[in-house]
Amino acid sequence: SRLDTSAVAKDSRLYPLELGLPSVIEDEIRIQLPDNLEVKYLPEDVDIGSAWLDYSISYKLDGTVLKISQMQIVEKRQVHREEYPEFKKYLEALAIKVNQYVILEEKD
Repeated sequence: SRLDTSAVAKDSRLYPLELGLPSVIEDEIRIQLPDNLEVKYLPEDVDIGSAWLDYSISYKLDGTVLKISQMQIVEKRQVHREEYPEFKKYLEALAIKVNQYVILEEKD
């Protein structure tokens, strides 16, 4: 999963940053691994909240099925100009934790 940080590319803002309507977005992905592959590395689960946005992602391996669950909750419609530096720091730190990969390897 990749978290887009383009909304916080600038160091400061003249106007509020629009996040959209308060909402909940949930995704669940299930991947059946072929017999010749196994999971070498699963990223750690992430569950981080803020006044603007809550975000969680979890990785589970059940036999040969990899399950990735992701949830994003938009709490506020916008980030005010004065709050932007704190939101920018939050989103950039979240992106570092979230932008990781599952690593698979061939079985011997």
